[in-house]
Amino acid sequence: MLDEIISTNVRISGRFAHTNSIIVSTTAFFLVLVFQQVAQAQSDVYNDLRELEIAEQEIQELTLERITLEQVAKRRAKYEAWGKVPETPPELTQIIPHEDLQFGGYANAANNHEIEEAALKRSDERPDEEREESDTSTNPNDFGIFVNSSGEIWHWRPKNPDATRKQLEGSNLDIIAKQSSPPSERAAASDHEERWEADDEFKTDLGFDTSVLFSVFGTDTREIRSKAVGHSLTSYPLHTIGALNPDGTASTNPNSGCTATKIGPRHLLTAGHCVNVGDQGSNAGWIWRDWWPGQDGVDNYENGGDSSPNGIKNIKWYWVHSNWLNDGTKSKDYAVLILYDNSSSCNFGWLGYQVDNSLAATSHWNFGFPSWQYQCSASPVTSNWCWQSMYGSKRNIVRTTSSYAYYYHDTQGGHSGGPVYQVKNGDRYIHAIHRGHYSSVENYGVKIKSAVFDNIFAVKQAWPSTVCP
Repeated sequence: MLDEIISTNVRISGRFAHTNSIIVSTTAFFLVLVFQQVAQAQSDVYNDLRELEIAEQEIQELTLERITLEQVAKRRAKYEAWGKVPETPPELTQIIPHEDLQFGGYANAANNHEIEEAALKRSDERPDEEREESDTSTNPNDFGIFVNSSGEIWHWRPKNPDATRKQLEGSNLDIIAKQSSPPSERAAASDHEERWEADDEFKTDLGFDTSVLFSVFGTDTREIRSKAVGHSLTSYPLHTIGALNPDGTASTNPNSGCTATKIGPRHLLTAGHCVNVGDQGSNAGWIWRDWWPGQDGVDNYENGGDSSPNGIKNIKWYWVHSNWLNDGTKSKDYAVLILYDNSSSCNFGWLGYQVDNSLAATSHWNFGFPSWQYQCSASPVTSNWCWQSMYGSKRNIVRTTSSYAYYYHDTQGGHSGGPVYQVKNGDRYIHAIHRGHYSSVENYGVKIKSAVFDNIFAVKQAWPSTVCP
């Protein structure tokens, strides 16, 4: 009898244990579902808040731009009607004295024909090293030209150039070391950037028609950076690199032709030909731009995602070397662009830049935004269209001269102005600004030598941020 009672209790206990196990498993299943739903809801709320924040930032910048346009329109009307030279804009004289700035009239935008002609000319030209070795401008007192987005031109011509340089340099150790302050963030090689190592041997397998894609050498070695294939374009360092689109381009219709990289709180570095066709003087040939950090046309095309995931930044002022504007000197084909001084300009961080005289045979990254109609082998889009997303590779710099770096990186139209940079102990430093095609086995860029560094540094010092730390 006792044995039967014990056996019955064991069976009952077993049923209860089994029942409890089912209850626990079911509860765990529903808890997982709840947690997943909560996580998704939190993600949706975060995305909604981010989209709202970006929209508010864009409205703020558009408002500032409208005010600037109205102010310049009034000054221009007075100048054209009565010859009244406008007063120096206050933002230009935060650091630069009034007497060092000379009004240069109003700039005219380049038409499509001029832009296309200039692009064809660049594709078939070679730098003249002997002619371009000089680091001086046509006028040694000329520190370059500032133009705002409304076309108002101001020449930076210090009365005492040496004293001006010393004042800008101050006790700053960056100018002595020829290395910018460390980038805003330090990040080890990440899946979004450094996971891939390319073979630096020259590729001979002709995977594309190189007569059309004149800067891709054989097999296209670039990789894509897009949300569509699992990359984050809203985090460092990829959101420091952005596309330059025509001013006013709708966020759903990217049409980039160049690349620019953030190098300071409100400062972008790009090629001079990305904002002026060159060799026409300071009053002609301008190309007004907006900056789209981390542009992602592929995600927009494939998934209906946002092609401007970090919003659109308006450019307030452009600085270009006088020799690029006046005679198209190729070694002066670089520009610094100034963003509006607001909190959203601080959000993306920036890369460093430095002089390095031992670049040959060192591995560097280059990223850019090739136009949609080009073919990129890494693109998931039908027919491998690049579709206005970020593509790049890590390859060797083959050789250098006084003014240029030459490399194997595959590039296309849209990479111009992009950074050629190296990762050093988690810090990223730009050593050259991509210019374009050089030969059947090399592309090339303007090297950041001492004189280039000094000009970039001077412009950054002249345009400090009162908002960013």
